[in-house]
Amino acid sequence: MEQNKTRKRIGQKNSRIKNMTLAVLLLAAVGSKATVQQNSDSSRLPRLAIKTNLLYGATATPNLGLEYRTGKRMSLALSAGYNPWTFDDSRKIKHYMLQGEYRYWLKEAFNGHFAGLHGLYSRYNVGGIDVPLLFKKEYRYDGSAYGAGISYGYHLALGNRWGLEFNIGAGYAHLSHGKYLCGNCGKQVSEETVQYFGPTRAGISIAYRIGQTAKPVRSVTPDDLLPEITKPELAARQPEAENEPAVTGKENAIEKAIVDSFENRAASGDKLAENQAAAKDKDKPAEEPAVTTGDKLAETHPYVVKLSANALEHILESNSEHLLLADTNTGKNSLDIRFPQGSFRVNPDFADNYEELEKIIRSIRDIEASSDSRVTAVFIAGYASPEGSAAINKTLADRRAKALKEYISKRTRFGDIRFITYNGELNYRELRTLVAASSMPYRDRVLDIIDNTPIWDSRRNMGRRGELMKLAGGEPYRYMYRNFFPKLRVAAYIKVLFDDKKKNEDLKDLKK
Repeated sequence: MEQNKTRKRIGQKNSRIKNMTLAVLLLAAVGSKATVQQNSDSSRLPRLAIKTNLLYGATATPNLGLEYRTGKRMSLALSAGYNPWTFDDSRKIKHYMLQGEYRYWLKEAFNGHFAGLHGLYSRYNVGGIDVPLLFKKEYRYDGSAYGAGISYGYHLALGNRWGLEFNIGAGYAHLSHGKYLCGNCGKQVSEETVQYFGPTRAGISIAYRIGQTAKPVRSVTPDDLLPEITKPELAARQPEAENEPAVTGKENAIEKAIVDSFENRAASGDKLAENQAAAKDKDKPAEEPAVTTGDKLAETHPYVVKLSANALEHILESNSEHLLLADTNTGKNSLDIRFPQGSFRVNPDFADNYEELEKIIRSIRDIEASSDSRVTAVFIAGYASPEGSAAINKTLADRRAKALKEYISKRTRFGDIRFITYNGELNYRELRTLVAASSMPYRDRVLDIIDNTPIWDSRRNMGRRGELMKLAGGEPYRYMYRNFFPKLRVAAYIKVLFDDKKKNEDLKDLKK
């Protein structure tokens, strides 16, 4: 009779193990499928993190975890722990435990806050210790548990590869075990089933990320803290700096003139170069213009623009770099490198920077490696979002453009490429575009302020940002701060300018 009971108990435990295994596998499959569908285009690295839970390890339980990123904001974490020890006075927490967790990251995987759905299975032999609601030290418990719950955590980057992760979770666990009278004897007192609701996981883990990452992160210095302010100071607004330029806000009214001037200068420069080259080669038979590598790239890459060295010189000699803002790459085709708030470090793993940087660098390499085209210059405009001090944001915008210049220069390995950086300061140009395309509250009044209020009006001791913050108690400003401002912290309007290699050689000969 006792043997039958034992066999029945073993059969029940095996059944629970199978059910728990299927549940964990189903959780993993559902999580993987959902993230693949939502983030199938995400190719940024790192993909994997190896970690160990220091809090769990403090119980003398060696443990190891792996976390695989399945999408931009999704990851799947698996971990295992094993404790084979018996301590003094027959105290022991012998067990092994398997855990699986599907995570959603609020920002991006391995960075910041996350929420999770986890499952667990454990086989244990515990005796001589008190665990509230579960075990008493007068008995030994031999059985198994399975459960599931929700969790919250935060991943803090400690450098380029290392990170510290904090998490806590709560949920349900089903425990089934035999209860024995002492730690070593085999006399069973009873068979118990426990329905547990409460904490199901907790951890402080050290993690090592594997895969491509940004350049090493150095310690924070005062220069790193040149921020757009950390939150809108609506209650105690400080006036903008009095030395801000008194721009009238008519950016859109002059855009057509900028575009026309840009095109006219480019056309006149190209015509001059063609006439001079034609005068030199007047005895040569006419040839059909060949489609160059640069021409082919320009057809499919809006940020690749044909502009001769002669036309570029016209622009630079007249200090008209702003003409290069002519919007040949609008909308979804625009190349923007995004920056975290207050930062001017180029981070390939932030936002969609990895893909955008690859496009720029690949285009430069393709043109420079060709036999028929060459890069005449790379144009980069730096910007900051409107909140905070104008003087600080001016410096921040300039450093963003120059930081991207250094990043590209080191990775293209062509030393004679010319870079042109432009300080766009406060990015009201793009803010207006975002507002106009939205259905945000008070949209028309916001556009009126952007179009008709100076950035700074010394007579009224008030400027554009102040008017936006006052509007409707700050509701539109808060909306823009959450939804639009992160898109304004960029190095934008990036253009790879090129020309035919033969034309450039002709110009060099003429200068001789």
